[in-house]
Amino acid sequence: MSELHSLYSGLKSSNTNTLCEGCSILDKNKAFHSYLDYDNIEPCDILFLSDSLKYKVGEITSFSAPELNLIKESCSGDFTVAASVKCPSVKEADMTPDNMKICRVHL
Repeated sequence: MSELHSLYSGLKSSNTNTLCEGCSILDKNKAFHSYLDYDNIEPCDILFLSDSLKYKVGEITSFSAPELNLIKESCSGDFTVAASVKCPSVKEADMTPDNMKICRVHL
């Protein structure tokens, strides 16, 4: 295990949302969990949901730049994007039925 990952090993993130209690993803070695991307969402005509948030150094996104460009080119109304899973870089194998049920509260 890398030194960076070992810093977080076995620790709960300090910014964990209480609505996420019981989710096994909280036990993963992550610097933070529960990035609530919907805090700033305003009413819109169309909401696009991605599977989960993607984390790049200094940036958290729901879609890649090419994906966003395609959405912008194809959509004529007001739209916004969000992620259905609020922890960044979650793999499909991590989303057990119980985890999905817990995460669904954010939708």
